[in-house]
Amino acid sequence: GNPDDTNDEGLGVAEFRQWLEAQGYEGLDLLSIRNPGTVAPTSMIFTEVQTRTGVRMRRALREAKIDAGTEVLRVPWAAMLRVPLDCEDPALELTWKLLEERRLGAESKFAPYVDFLWAVDLSVHPLFWDEGELEWLRSVRGAFEMVGEYKRAARSRAERLRERAEASGTGWEPTEDDLAKALCLVQARSEEVTVPGVDPFLGIIPLIDHMVPFGDRYGPILRPTSFSGTHIPLACGEDLVPCTELRWADGKPRSNARVFAEKGQLHEVPNSEAMITNLDVSVPLPVFVTEGIMVRDSSEAFDAKLQVLIERAGLDLRDLGAGETKPEGADCLNLPADFWAAGRLFPLARFLVAAAEPGPGQTARQRCEELYDALFPKDSDLTRGDLSVESLRPAPEERPSADGLPAEVLARKLVTEWCKPFIDQHEEAVGKMRNDVREAWFQEERDLIRTQDFDLQGGDRVRTHFKAKGPGGQPAKSKSTKEGLVASVANDGTIIVQFDNGVRHGVPKSWVAAFPLDGKPRRHIGPEGSRFHIRQTRAQCALALCEADAQFVMLVLNSCLEFVQEANKDFGSRWEEVWDQIEAERQGLWRPSQREFQALQEQEAAKQSQPV
Repeated sequence: GNPDDTNDEGLGVAEFRQWLEAQGYEGLDLLSIRNPGTVAPTSMIFTEVQTRTGVRMRRALREAKIDAGTEVLRVPWAAMLRVPLDCEDPALELTWKLLEERRLGAESKFAPYVDFLWAVDLSVHPLFWDEGELEWLRSVRGAFEMVGEYKRAARSRAERLRERAEASGTGWEPTEDDLAKALCLVQARSEEVTVPGVDPFLGIIPLIDHMVPFGDRYGPILRPTSFSGTHIPLACGEDLVPCTELRWADGKPRSNARVFAEKGQLHEVPNSEAMITNLDVSVPLPVFVTEGIMVRDSSEAFDAKLQVLIERAGLDLRDLGAGETKPEGADCLNLPADFWAAGRLFPLARFLVAAAEPGPGQTARQRCEELYDALFPKDSDLTRGDLSVESLRPAPEERPSADGLPAEVLARKLVTEWCKPFIDQHEEAVGKMRNDVREAWFQEERDLIRTQDFDLQGGDRVRTHFKAKGPGGQPAKSKSTKEGLVASVANDGTIIVQFDNGVRHGVPKSWVAAFPLDGKPRRHIGPEGSRFHIRQTRAQCALALCEADAQFVMLVLNSCLEFVQEANKDFGSRWEEVWDQIEAERQGLWRPSQREFQALQEQEAAKQSQPV
């Protein structure tokens, strides 16, 4: 962590800490609290989006360490806004509870906490995105559908809450802004909690609500251990050192898309081991049959192949006619799981390119069954069976011999054909985001020029009129404009501009005609929270989600392209060595961590020990 980020910081944080102490929180002396609000985009070129939970270990622990399993924080039962999970609509009831505390204002025992929540900037949360922005998410696994479902649920709850307020007889009606804020806070900040000694509940837990929920797959983390009668103790899942960012662990696996759709927050940019080895990630890769494959088999054998895939692999690659439908995802593989040796990606490609010629006395169906048994792993479910690293390595007999090289190259080429449409779709989505953000900037630029509601500073790039010779030889405003850098701004508002031709002029602010997009941040030019900056930040979130999915597909595509390229060379006796090297790189990149293996094996053991 950055030591500069470990002091209390942000709107309402001081009052919030005082309230936490008054409620009986224990362990606050170890923690720093931040209310970061919206993280400013770093440039017009989409770079990584940083998200922070806002709770870190204090810098004062620089010389100390807290061992895993140690109790770090004790949360008082009375400080939680909560409702039982067994009510008809827990989210609706919790939103109503939050709105009532908002209505009470200073009279509410939760007033400092509610004020703190209302100071949190939720503009990036997808519940507030417009229809055009939601289109950015169409290429992300499940995100578009999940956000649409949550938005519909929020609209339904909003209507019921208005009806309840009207029927309450208090004469109070929540404002539209408060209603939207409360619904989003419950969506983004509430957690379902199940701990021994207390009935399960949905609650907004002060301080915990400011942490990102990463299940038990990301650390360092805090997890509830029990209920003491007055407090819920939280222990650390890993060793904690100074400046460590804390995360909440509820034990629920969540994909990157689900965390964003639910919480409006992101995992780290997907170049870390945690992202690559996360079994909760599931990127659908559509697979299909090409004409080149179809001509290798008789129509009878080809139809038998497709039927075997439906029955045994759960894949439906048929080209259906009008009015016919397939189960959702029946023509998709899931990355990264299907990219491992225990997955279906390469067995499927090999199965499709292999000619299914029946032997003497064999039917086409029998030959396809035989081929399937030879190519597919006996157990392709990665959550079952032996998950050791060694078990994911291909067996020696599965490696193509020199004679089998052409068929293996053909299979890898087929995989590249499956990857390319996905990448094309991703690039199209990214292009749309860039265009939408630029359009938002140009619209805001026109508004700023019209209203003169902007501030400039040294280093800003502007397009402005300059001093030209007038009819009488006196300096006058030019008809055309030029680009240049702002050198300084005088006390009287005159802008000193160094033009690209080296000439320096002092011009009035009203002569500025545009702000060229040069990749630099624009927050100081427009007002905070402007439509452009909000749209830019939302686009960065959507891009991060798209990149997370695209990276998996790009890794598959590049591995296959490398394989084909290397196979086209004359290896001779080096073929086995090259195969080992390529497979070692693939498995080394994609294998789950030992902790993942252990967790999954424990889950499997627990399933097998349960009575039928």
